[in-house]
Amino acid sequence: MNRDLSSARCGSCGAPVDPLFAPKVRVFESGVVYFCSVAHAESYEAEARHEAPPETRLLSEGADQDAPLGVEGEATAGSFPAPISSRGQPLAALPPVESRPHPATGPLSSEDRESETFWPVAARPGIEPAPPAFDWAREAARLSDPLELLPFFLLIVPLGVAAYLGEASVDLVLTVALSALFLILGRQLAAEVSGRATESLAPLRERMAAVGRTIRGGRRLWIAAQDLLPGEEVEVRAREIVPVDGVVVRGSAKLEPFTPDAPEIEVHQASAVVAGRCVLEGGPLHVAANRTGRERAFSLVLQEGKGSLIDDYSIVRVGRWLAVGIAPILALLSTIVSLYLASTWWRAVFVGAATWLAWSTPILHRALRERIWWVLGEAAARGIVFPRASVLETSSHVGTAVFCTRGTLLKGDPVVAEIHAFRDTSRERVISLAAGALRSVHHPAARATIVALESMSLPPETCRSHSAGTGASVRCLTRDGEELIVGGREFLLRHKISIAWIEEKLRGIEGEGQSALIVALGGHVIGVIALSDELSPGARATMQNLLMRGIEPALLSGGSRDTLEAIAKRLGIDHVRSESTERKEEVERLRTAGVPVAVIGQLGTDDRALSGADVPILFGGLNSFSSTFPPRDERRSVSVYGSHLPTCGQAILLAHDLRQSGIELLLVHSVTAAFATVAATLAVVPIATIPGLSLVSYLLSKRLMARAPKALSSLDS
Repeated sequence: MNRDLSSARCGSCGAPVDPLFAPKVRVFESGVVYFCSVAHAESYEAEARHEAPPETRLLSEGADQDAPLGVEGEATAGSFPAPISSRGQPLAALPPVESRPHPATGPLSSEDRESETFWPVAARPGIEPAPPAFDWAREAARLSDPLELLPFFLLIVPLGVAAYLGEASVDLVLTVALSALFLILGRQLAAEVSGRATESLAPLRERMAAVGRTIRGGRRLWIAAQDLLPGEEVEVRAREIVPVDGVVVRGSAKLEPFTPDAPEIEVHQASAVVAGRCVLEGGPLHVAANRTGRERAFSLVLQEGKGSLIDDYSIVRVGRWLAVGIAPILALLSTIVSLYLASTWWRAVFVGAATWLAWSTPILHRALRERIWWVLGEAAARGIVFPRASVLETSSHVGTAVFCTRGTLLKGDPVVAEIHAFRDTSRERVISLAAGALRSVHHPAARATIVALESMSLPPETCRSHSAGTGASVRCLTRDGEELIVGGREFLLRHKISIAWIEEKLRGIEGEGQSALIVALGGHVIGVIALSDELSPGARATMQNLLMRGIEPALLSGGSRDTLEAIAKRLGIDHVRSESTERKEEVERLRTAGVPVAVIGQLGTDDRALSGADVPILFGGLNSFSSTFPPRDERRSVSVYGSHLPTCGQAILLAHDLRQSGIELLLVHSVTAAFATVAATLAVVPIATIPGLSLVSYLLSKRLMARAPKALSSLDS
């Protein structure tokens, strides 16, 4: 990256400001300016009012106020008006959005996307270019805590006393030297991991700090992303970043995918978009904002402090508790025990200070935190978002992963494979009746039936008085007044239609993994339509990866059990759940074992199954709003953006890997520090053993932190 967003400066005092969470942001003719406080923003504005007013272009002067965003009016000169709100200034008074030059013309290749050189950024003063190389010493100074040096100073004092008394030994000098080395290396490791996390999150920070075009009070304005309001319409042009989570109300375009090898995301009217994606081709897009500011999906990863994802994670809290809370207590106890064992006071202080230094290392509470943040940033770059620490924690204990079949495990785009006709009825008559009945049903099976009829160049049967059931089930009347029923087994049995004589035919269809759509006319079955759907790419590999890690995959479907078992056999799965009852009840039955259950499905299609899970995993992300999936369920859901099914399984495995690696790091350091502390306190080993074994734990910790989680590596392979 060629921008270091952590170095953005306050426009008034020059203090460092995080662009995404700046207390105040103002847009002046020179560009976007960030402020570290409200007072500084007001003082800056007071000085700006005394400057000469520039010429402006207002939408109300020479343009139709009702015209859609993007229709320019004729420019007129006028005095600089008072801002309609403290959040923005007229768009015409600002410089245009600048895009970084790119040599390619037309559609961007995957190599261009991987280079990360084409992403446009609005001109923002105060953002300094990143240094040519990461300076760990500068980063260590930035992260330093003065209390970390206190244990080391406590080592110097007794060493001076011992030297004055002529009792300074090699053990004491070696303890100070090794402790100094351990302190320096620990701070360096924390700085290196922090630099890696900063580099990983920098593209996301830059994208989340995008500036959006909108209209307020008849004026076209640039508004900082965090100041845009839900419901506002934002215009996004080619090579620009989408600043909000919302729905496209006008326009069509191709958006940048979440992984380089994935196809470009095509969006059009009514498509959902997420903040941070770049418009590659087409546009302009007019997006109605649903989520803005910190409520945007990817903004949740960047938040810090109490209640944030990173600082509330249990592994991070344990590391901070050991380094900040337990370390001084252990130091005091070791000092008291050492004194009790008839040691000299300065030796007892030496043991306590070495103990404090070993347990308060930055490796426990900073390097560990920054490493987890780096992994979460890399996951977000691949479309995986954990909104809260509790969600990440629960995901790390998931023992069963339930996949809703339609649109998730299966592509959700079935086709008519066979048409079976009975009672002297033609195949054409069967498909015509089914298509006429299902015209009012919004379901992939209904769409497949209509497409098959159109391919045969036949008209659908005219039907009336439709009464739809669940899924692709409907009861209606033909133009002759005969009762027409189309649906699955249960729907026909509910209407007292006998299907026993076609049971063998149904088993044969379902045994091949196909679903059956039964057509009954006048109380008698006249035909069966067999529908087949392909597995999503990577479905079998996803199941095998979960099984290898001890997580049991299961299938949940509203179709027949025979069809579900045939699909499960192709995937190597033994556990299936047919939707004989409510989906939520089926999922809750799986939870009775006491192991958290994750359900992978799509928002709006599998809401009931998702709401019954400990961890709902939204395949496609929070791409819409659903009345049957309330906000409280959204807040405990893992969002997986994109259309790559294996990413859903890797999201679960990533949570497991994070917890396992965090526990390993805590154990490596805690076990070595505990052994050295007890042995040195009891005078079994020299005091230098404490920093000596701490250096061993440092080497092991560095190796563990340099290793990427298996799930993250699998996403890149």
